[in-house]
Amino acid sequence: MHRFYEPGSWNADVVDLTDDEAAHMLRVLRLGIGERVTVFDGRGESAVAEIEDVRKRSARLRIVERLPPSDAPGPEITLITAVPKSDRFRWLVEKATELGVRRLIPIRTERSVVHPGDGKIQKMQAASIAACKQCGRNDLPAIEPLQEFTEVLSRPTSDRLLIADPQGAPLCDVRLRSPLQSGLRLAIGPEGGFTAAEIGFAKDAGGEFVSLGQSILRIETAALAMVAALRFGRAEAL
Repeated sequence: MHRFYEPGSWNADVVDLTDDEAAHMLRVLRLGIGERVTVFDGRGESAVAEIEDVRKRSARLRIVERLPPSDAPGPEITLITAVPKSDRFRWLVEKATELGVRRLIPIRTERSVVHPGDGKIQKMQAASIAACKQCGRNDLPAIEPLQEFTEVLSRPTSDRLLIADPQGAPLCDVRLRSPLQSGLRLAIGPEGGFTAAEIGFAKDAGGEFVSLGQSILRIETAALAMVAALRFGRAEAL
């Protein structure tokens, strides 16, 4: 069943699709009155709805069945990551969405070479919506504006902080020593790595340095390998 994103209120059991979502429904998929689709609000709610009326640039749907909320898999993960070049950032956002990352914070570090502006971040938000539609996820990850790495680590939080570093302890050993908490922050540096000053700051912020193996991984590979290992409890395989 085709899925559509509508962040508004569904209190009256009526959903109005407009803009890109309506265009996709009417012009690309060519759906018509009486056909059923799934809608989700990006906050965890979803429903089966029937197309009740169509116009040139909009469609009205009537909810026929509200679906039970899906359980969030594994620990709540915030991904703090340097930004890879070109389309690799979009790919990272898509896959992080599929893997259940709750929040993604792009960071500027001393060795960063990509600094996305607001327009790029908006495109990444659109990419996360498309990924949610594809994978069946009903809650959108929060994608924050570009921030300084040290400023992000300065935020007060009880979440455990794990930082990818080739010199760190094997990720499987860290997991065996200390059980996962409800919230995790995973930090991935640029392809040149974090500087000594940034590593020192991260240590002061309570960060634990973990290794993903002997290979030097690109930003998006390291980020997704780390998320997947912690999400599905298979860190020992690394």
